[in-house]
Amino acid sequence: DWLFYSGDFSIHDYQKTSPVSKKNLKEVEAILNQINDAAMRNGGSMLVVIPPDKNTIYPQYMPDEIPVLGETSRLEQFMQYMQEHTNIQVMDLRPALSEAGQTSQVYFKSDAHWNCLGAYYASAEIISMVSISHPEVRPRSLSDFEIGTTIDSSLDISKTMGLGLQEETWTLTPKFETNVEVMPAPFAENKQMRVSVNSETDLPSAVILHDSFYNECLNQLIEPYFSKTFSLHYGTSKLSDYIDLIEKEKPDVVIVEFAERHIEYFFKLLTE
Repeated sequence: DWLFYSGDFSIHDYQKTSPVSKKNLKEVEAILNQINDAAMRNGGSMLVVIPPDKNTIYPQYMPDEIPVLGETSRLEQFMQYMQEHTNIQVMDLRPALSEAGQTSQVYFKSDAHWNCLGAYYASAEIISMVSISHPEVRPRSLSDFEIGTTIDSSLDISKTMGLGLQEETWTLTPKFETNVEVMPAPFAENKQMRVSVNSETDLPSAVILHDSFYNECLNQLIEPYFSKTFSLHYGTSKLSDYIDLIEKEKPDVVIVEFAERHIEYFFKLLTE
């Protein structure tokens, strides 16, 4: 009863049959270097976060008719390339999510994304990394949240297939004050921007470029750790706009998040 998304190289990622071309690796590197340079020029640092595909975390539920054929995944290829050619920090979320996924369901069955529990384990890894440079950021444990369940019917794979499925999924309610308020975007030219302001002003600020994984609970779990957060989907703006935002806001932390299956889709959207 598990459904898997087959678009955006997802099947190629799982089967390890379609490596990223050197040309495309260089283009992704060039974009990330521009963002990293802007962050460092304005006193900040950059972190690249890549949510794994669901079939990477739960390969046991993939159909036997779709076997793994290759040896190196596109994500492994990308991470090795970045390690060899840049100083950019790229987070590998696979170990944490794979470990959590052995005892708990951390992705939806009928949706391509992680659920709120999966988003928590991802956020814990991200915030632990941020706290190395910003010790004022103190990661919270899962026990700091009230864990409940709800019925979700907004499941993207189910909707695409016209199945109308519903699924019981996790909810995480903070037992602490989050002190975060969502504000109107200050730049009229991009109404897709999300701006959150924290009453705890001694925390670092952040600019986050993201895809739909960020909107699946990760934003609620990440934003309380920052004094101010500007978040923007990379499909709604150009690279130059994102660089301009970093120049204007001078964030302490820049997070670039894109899914495993979007390694090439990411730079195509930013450059079109």
